[in-house]
Amino acid sequence: MHKDFAELFATEGTRAAEVLPMLRELFSQRPEARCLEPWELQSLLFSLRYANGLLNEGDIAAALEVARTDYDPDEGAA
Repeated sequence: MHKDFAELFATEGTRAAEVLPMLRELFSQRPEARCLEPWELQSLLFSLRYANGLLNEGDIAAALEVARTDYDPDEGAA
């Protein structure tokens, strides 16, 4: 696989802790994004230039669990 292509579709070294601030800012700017699934947020974060490449969907899912409790504290209690 071409190196530039691989870099575009895999942002290595990004962790859920780094994705969390991105999601919090995105949700404050675009509240309608709070209901999106991780795979949808993956492309949205890339399209809006929050990330240089597609982030790991697992990292997005982990950060999403925390970010959603910012807006609905009862969701984290379950």
